[in-house]
Order: sequence, then C-alpha cells, then structure tokens
Amino acid sequence: MKARLTTLPNGFRVATDHMPGLRSSALAIYVLAGSRNEREDQNGVAHFLEHMAFKGTSSRTAIQIAQSIEDVGGFINAYTSQDRTAYFVRLLEEDVPFGVELLADILLNSVYNPGEMEKERNVILNEIRQYKDYPEEMVFEGLQRTIYPHQPLGRPILGSSDLVGSYQRSNLVEFVNQFYLPQNMILAAAGAVTHEDMVEMAERYFGHLKKVDVESYPKCHYQEGEFREEKDIEQVQLVLACESPPINHDLEAATNIFTRVLGGGSSSRLFVEAREKRGLCYAISAQVNVQPDTGLFVVHSSTGENEIEELCYCCTSEIASLQDNIEETEIKRAKAQIKSAILMGYENPSNRVERMGYMLHHLGKIMAIDETIEKYEKVTVEKVKEASHFLLDGQELSVALFGPITKAPTRMDIIGKSRP
Repeated sequence: MKARLTTLPNGFRVATDHMPGLRSSALAIYVLAGSRNEREDQNGVAHFLEHMAFKGTSSRTAIQIAQSIEDVGGFINAYTSQDRTAYFVRLLEEDVPFGVELLADILLNSVYNPGEMEKERNVILNEIRQYKDYPEEMVFEGLQRTIYPHQPLGRPILGSSDLVGSYQRSNLVEFVNQFYLPQNMILAAAGAVTHEDMVEMAERYFGHLKKVDVESYPKCHYQEGEFREEKDIEQVQLVLACESPPINHDLEAATNIFTRVLGGGSSSRLFVEAREKRGLCYAISAQVNVQPDTGLFVVHSSTGENEIEELCYCCTSEIASLQDNIEETEIKRAKAQIKSAILMGYENPSNRVERMGYMLHHLGKIMAIDETIEKYEKVTVEKVKEASHFLLDGQELSVALFGPITKAPTRMDIIGKSRP
C-alpha cells in the first residue's frame, strides 16, 4: 500500500500508511516549529510547551491524561527538535479515534496552568542540570555554540536555566499563536488505520482552525571554529566537524554513503583503524545532520588524556585518505547497510510515521520506499568522491574537546597535520 496524503482547506495535512495484518497503530501530530524557530529571548519555549501539553487541558487534568492512555494499554510521549515538535501515541486499532481526540485535546486545549508551570519548570531545570552531567552532550553543545554563533542552531533545545526560570504563561501562548497553526501541522498515522477515517477525524478536530501566515526562521550560517573546555573527568570527548550539503541537495545521498564508509559501523575505516588496530577508543562514529539551509558532518569519539593526540591525528588521517581512495566494495557495503536500515525500519509503524512527517516537512511530498532506495543505488564512486570534496575542500575542520584536554592538540595543529 502506498502512503496517502490529504490537505484540508486550512492547510492542515493528513498522511496515512495502512499496513495490512497489523492490529495496532502509531499516530503523531507534528508542529513544524522547534528551537530554531525561537528568538533568542524565547530559547527553550518550544520544549517548555511540549512538557506543558501533558499538564492539563480544559477537560482533563494531568493525571487524567496519563490514566486515559494507559486505560487502553497505549503509550503517549513527545519530543522537541531543532525544527519540529512531535506529539505521538501508540495504541490498538479500536482506540485510534480516542488517540486522535487526545492528541487534539493536548494541542488545542492545554490551559498552561501557572501552578503546573512552576512544577514543570523545576522538572526542566533538572533536565538541563542532568544534561550537564553528560560529557557527550556538553561537547556537542559547545560545538553548536561555536559554529553557529548567535544563531538558533547554536542554542540548546532545552534553553538556558535563566530563561526557563523566567518564562510565564504569556510566553507559551505567544509561541502557540505564532506556530501552532493548521498549515504548520501534520497528522501522520501508520498501521491499522484507514485514510478516510483519519481525514474525517482531522476535519472534526482541526478543520475549524483559521489559516494564518507562519513566520519563517532565519537562515543559519556555519562558521569554522574551536571549542575547548577542561573538565576533571575520565575521558576526553572529541568532535571533528565541517559543513555538509543541506537537505535535498544533489550530494545528500553520496554524503551519507561517504559518512557510513568512514564511520558507520564495525567495518568502517575509523572503527577498524582507531579501535581494532590501535585500541585508542571504545566507540567511534561519523554522521551527518542536515537542515534545509545547511548541514553538519561530524566524527565523534572519546578516549583517555594520553591517547587524545594520537586519536585526533588518526581521525584526520583516515578522513584525508578516504577522500580520493574510496573503493567500490566499500560503497556497495554502505548501500547494503542503508537499504537494510530503511527496509527494516519500514516494518515499524512508528518509523513510518516519522518518515512521513520528515518528508512532508522538508520535501513537501512522501517518497515511495523504492524511490528512496533507488536514490542510494544510483550513487557512483565518482559521486561519493564529489561529496568528499564538498566536505573537505575549501573549509577547515572545526574541533570540539571536553574533558582532561591539556595534552590535546590545538585546532591549528590538527589542521596542519591533516593537510597533504
């Protein structure tokens, strides 16, 4: 069955993917606004709103929201990212109408009670403190702040303790009025669902919303740089980064393949060289994070303070050697890994929902699964080399280091040794 899409007159979109044989469903409503839609004085508001959605509506208390979904054996949760906020449920086929009604209730009828806000404020402040206890989170936060200075992508999704501590109900309502608008929402459902039923329910709960122009976020611009912070912990966290092609760029698929060959698994070049041959680290990986206006290629690992220098140069050496020395067998392996990940993920209704939401948000359409796979199958060795030159020519690596870094080389030392 193909995924289906209907757009209501007010711009609200409904996407479904019926999966024969399933007796359960995954539903999500995506609000296409996250931390990068915030002004500097709003940082953390999108995430605060996500928390408050579960703290009471005009017809349900926070306890009633939790009990009502668990009464039917379901599950409800949410997340905030840089470019969207998602509210999702998993439940049985017969409870789909209830699931849609519950999602509509928490999105449209939340009361943002000041007393509940105070309690949840403290929850979020503890969440921020908790993140500061994770070295991996801190090195990436420092990197983002450095390479996107004074820009939304450089600010943490959770916000700062000072700002979160100051927000009032009016701050949440302002953001809702700015972005919780029908043409900025997607209802996606997969599993034991029918398209006609989902459209009818969307019209019932969201069809009355008025279409209002949505503010667009400013473009972000990558800036090379270095972040270093000394911390008395056991290991040094290392991230090497550079700008990558944005979403829907001609080189996006080739960049993903290059990244997987470099650091996408236990047969990747970084894993073989840094862990298997040299024993420098427990884990090492490469990945790409993309936005419509920019992208970020990163290599991440951690090691002891006495090994960090060798690990830095090991990484830059492997990155440089791969640029024009990539083999057809490596590309075939990467394609097989990507294909299997896509198809295995496609067997899960929650993954199908995420895929539809992502594609509608960033591409304005839902690509067939075979079309997605074909995009990768068409990538040639020459295209992967072209992607590597996009990443590595004309820009220098950015560096982030967090932990016992006294023996870690500087960014300029790292760059100097990575040049031919």
